[in-house]
Amino acid sequence: MTGASMAGASMTGPTPSAALVIGASALAYGSAIWGARRFFRVEDRGARSGQRLITALAGIAMLVAWWTLAGSDPGPAQTGAASGLFLASTALFWMAVRSCRSRALAFAFSSGPPGRPLTRGPFAWVRHPFYTSYLLGWLAPVAACPGSTTLVVLVAMTAVYWLAARREEAIFDLGPWADEYRAYRRRTGMFLPRLAGSTRTGTRNGA
Repeated sequence: MTGASMAGASMTGPTPSAALVIGASALAYGSAIWGARRFFRVEDRGARSGQRLITALAGIAMLVAWWTLAGSDPGPAQTGAASGLFLASTALFWMAVRSCRSRALAFAFSSGPPGRPLTRGPFAWVRHPFYTSYLLGWLAPVAACPGSTTLVVLVAMTAVYWLAARREEAIFDLGPWADEYRAYRRRTGMFLPRLAGSTRTGTRNGA
């Protein structure tokens, strides 16, 4: 799509394909916003700092993603891939919520003591399904509008969630559930499921 046609699309409103992707994104981003405001516990300085950091970065990233999508005209394959990723993000988020309804988790970067590791639902496949859900939501704009803008957003948010995950796992290593968590970590991936036969021993943090 040329620059002139993109400008025209932005002035007249998003194209039908872009509108479909934006609608799917609203489900994924709306779920994440609900989680940040209503689900995760914010009880210590680390969690409060994490909430401010991620809210600011994710807010900017979301606006950039919507601005980019509104000025695009993704083809059928791009529309399907991006919409599918947003829907997968939404589904995984709510599966993870359902798996820990009885024990709301702390917000990212919390320094509080962790509870016993969760191993049911999507936690049986990956150690941080919420972060995986969010990353799917940041990968979707890349699928719809591949380019430097959407790629920078994906890389930046991946770095934030990777740092948060590493911090959480380091806290587990020092807590009363350290041995159980190390065994859990050997059979699961950080953000992606482990392939059969890829289990490693002696790993300290992360996949």
